[in-house]
Amino acid sequence: MLNKRLDNNVNLHENIKNVKIQAKVMEEKAKMKEMQMNLNGGAANNIELGEEVSEMYIDALKAKLSILNHLNFNKNI
Repeated sequence: MLNKRLDNNVNLHENIKNVKIQAKVMEEKAKMKEMQMNLNGGAANNIELGEEVSEMYIDALKAKLSILNHLNFNKNI
């Protein structure tokens, strides 16, 4: 039983690590696109790109919030 619990914790830590990495990658891509957008006249002149950048930041935040939500849920069990 203890080994299975330890395996679950390892999987949980690996999943959290992977989500953090994916969120970081999304943020970096969003920053690059944001810089590109700003070099080309800003959000007012690049509405579609501005929306894409916003969505990328939102997705990264959702990923981070899912980690917090999962950790909070497991803490209350």
